[in-house]
Amino acid sequence: MAQRKNTFQKLYGGSCQKRILPRFTTNWVLRKIRNGHILQVRGRCKGHAGTYLSTGIYVEPGQFVRETLTIVGDPSSTFRIRQLQADIQRVFLEQETMGRTTHPDEVMKIVLGIRSRKCPTIQDAIRLFVEAKKELVGAEIQERTFKRYEQYEKILTAFFTKKYGANTDIRDLKPILKDHFLKYCKVERNYVHNYFLKIFGFLRSILDYAVAYEWVDRNVLKHIRLRKEKTDPRVLSMEEIEKLKGLSFDDQTLTHVRDCFLFSCYTGLAYVDMAALRKEHIINVNGIKAILKKRQKSGVQFFTPLFPDAIALLKKYENHEICTIKGVLLPAISNQKMNSWLKIIGQTAGIKEKLHTHMARKTFTLYAEELGFDLTQTATMMGHTNASMTEALYFKRRKEPVIKRYKELFADLETNQN
Repeated sequence: MAQRKNTFQKLYGGSCQKRILPRFTTNWVLRKIRNGHILQVRGRCKGHAGTYLSTGIYVEPGQFVRETLTIVGDPSSTFRIRQLQADIQRVFLEQETMGRTTHPDEVMKIVLGIRSRKCPTIQDAIRLFVEAKKELVGAEIQERTFKRYEQYEKILTAFFTKKYGANTDIRDLKPILKDHFLKYCKVERNYVHNYFLKIFGFLRSILDYAVAYEWVDRNVLKHIRLRKEKTDPRVLSMEEIEKLKGLSFDDQTLTHVRDCFLFSCYTGLAYVDMAALRKEHIINVNGIKAILKKRQKSGVQFFTPLFPDAIALLKKYENHEICTIKGVLLPAISNQKMNSWLKIIGQTAGIKEKLHTHMARKTFTLYAEELGFDLTQTATMMGHTNASMTEALYFKRRKEPVIKRYKELFADLETNQN
């Protein structure tokens, strides 16, 4: 009895008098087979007993001590048994924590690596995840977002095929995957850190998808946290905006593209909102014309006063044939074509930065700052739920407003010093 008490304390700790047994228990037995005896184990949980499953460990009769999970004279097999016992408890707790099945047979099959259900390769899982996203195009995600997912799919498929083989079992992935993928992206593909983070986040979503479908029992990347590098957004200066404004083109398309881009610089509208702008989105508040509209991307309502530069562009196209036919206020072409034309326009204006439609939205933060609006007010005009989002993703800190404010405060002091 004393020996059993000591054994219990070694295995589970605490006092034997309380008899607080683990919720998942195991029973180990020897079964005779043609070549000798093999050790089998059965789990029991919440009143349910599983079936006996083979551990693959051969034992001579009399060698196995059940109370201590020891095989006399065989320390290697003893270690394997005790490791299995620890793995059984770990997997049970993981299954229970995630709200997954804790049936003894399922837990034991996970530990012993004999899951019966068919499991896709990681390449198949990536493809199935992207196909599921395709069904959401137009409802929850935009076409251009899905195009980005397809690009991520190509990158991930190439990585796994090169690093792990063409038919990689998704259950074989380990947390070291993060280091392998980081090296692949930064060394072999020369991606910047923040682009790597986007693909890494996409991969983590795929593994969450695999957990939901019970292809794997855990997401090996779930608890890995990586910091995004802070970079200044690329925006145009007021001088560069004036350069664009002063250009004249013989080609009408170039003029339309330039004007639509400038309108976004003056209002902060994203391309989709600018292209879909209609008369009903223009309101009058206390004699001030403004745009009141929900962002197509987030559904958040934004309120942007129409500044003189923006009003001038709307007047320019109020009777334009294309605008009249489409029922919109600006003659916008597709985002892809507009970005192609913007590259030419930027080169013509002598602007070093490569122009694209989203740069106009970011440039609006500078434009608003020049007009005297603070970050909170700018966030409201851009349809952001808080100013921290505006500051982190769109706002570029400049020295010019500081100098301007200093001169306003200490103009007299400078005059006296001179």
